[in-house]
Amino acid sequence: MAVSSATSGGGIDVAGIVSQLMTAERQPLAALSTREASYQSKISALGTVKSALSAFQSAARSLSDLSATPSNTTASSDSTLFTATASSAAAIGTHTIEIGNLAQAQKLAATGQTDTTTAIGTGTLTFDFGTTTAGVFASGGAGTKTVTIDETNNTLQGIRDAINAANIGVTANIVNDGGATPYRLTLSSSATGLSNTMQIAVAGDTALSDLLNYDPNGVMNMTQTATAQNAALIVDGVAVSKASNTVSDVIDGVTLTLLKPTTGQESIETKRDTAALQAAVESFAKTYSDLNKTLTDLTAYNATTRKAAALQGDSVIRGMQTRLRSILSAEVATGGTLTTLSQIGVSTQKDGSLKVDTAKLTAAINGNFGDFSALLGRPLGYGYALNEFASTTLGFDGALTGRTEGLNNAIRDIGKQRDAINTRLVSVEARYRRQFTSLDSMLSSMGQTSSYLSQQLSKL
Repeated sequence: MAVSSATSGGGIDVAGIVSQLMTAERQPLAALSTREASYQSKISALGTVKSALSAFQSAARSLSDLSATPSNTTASSDSTLFTATASSAAAIGTHTIEIGNLAQAQKLAATGQTDTTTAIGTGTLTFDFGTTTAGVFASGGAGTKTVTIDETNNTLQGIRDAINAANIGVTANIVNDGGATPYRLTLSSSATGLSNTMQIAVAGDTALSDLLNYDPNGVMNMTQTATAQNAALIVDGVAVSKASNTVSDVIDGVTLTLLKPTTGQESIETKRDTAALQAAVESFAKTYSDLNKTLTDLTAYNATTRKAAALQGDSVIRGMQTRLRSILSAEVATGGTLTTLSQIGVSTQKDGSLKVDTAKLTAAINGNFGDFSALLGRPLGYGYALNEFASTTLGFDGALTGRTEGLNNAIRDIGKQRDAINTRLVSVEARYRRQFTSLDSMLSSMGQTSSYLSQQLSKL
């Protein structure tokens, strides 16, 4: 608060005296600023704790989820012949695979044309899909699809484009075979398998019918260049026929992608994905260790500098530390043989951090996954319990939120106190200035009287 200089008629430095007095009056403001800085430091430290606890919560949740629904890996004995992927539902074990032939889609080719732009004829193409057995077509019952050929699209190019635009499960192309009438319209079923054989009925001009009619029960003016067929394979000695080369309903939890026929027996092996679980446990241990160090550092006292960390003695942090240690040290009543973290290779060090014994962890995962899952997952496991604790602590009504809000309220109160003091200081400074200005005037007047009396006395 600025103090303007004043001329002292009586020899008093009014501005200097008022300035010194106001410095003393402002001492409560300095104390408020010190308290405010302390609260801000605590809020910042609590933010650091929230960040560390949030990272730990993510790791604990991931560990709980993975242990409840573990991922599996499946390896093919020859990935050039087939590949395999496994879900968490896949049983651990080995299966034998033999592939006789792959599923394929039916392909048809029309007779050649001299060019692709000459009009052929108009009419309606009706497509049906079903199974042809011993020269007899049986509709699959999914309904027919139609394509209209008129004066706008009755060339070879137009017919191709009309079929493709209709999106009926058939792909049309034009192939140049290099002959005298080289341009041949080809049709391919979009789906593989025996049940996707085409039947094409043409109503309209004879030229259009002569080009595209294809009835397995009668006249077939198009040539079949590839037969619709199912994939034939033998899985664990059982013959299997499938319409697709992607097979997901033969071995529970395993999807096979067939690439080539085999020349003999191949195999797939499904294993527990221990790498993902190990990574989850390692992340759990690391983020807990980071959280433990954060809490330790923020509550420490430096004897050398005689300075306490921002959250030393904070009851909320002490409560967090106590609860975390309690959860980690308690046995879990799984009903199985694994009841503590140390049994799966996770041990507490002297500084409170966690260390993972990878060999012991792998043995626990592979040797007793049921108990391993119960130890970490729902509803009693460490991962689940610690995730719940973190969720509660970080929540809207959680301890950290409440502590932070309390400090923010205290800072708002300091602001109000500061405003009140500043308002009072304005009037105090004005009062001091009036008083010392008045005193200065009085002393000036007294000085003038003294000088006059001295002059009169000297004349006597």
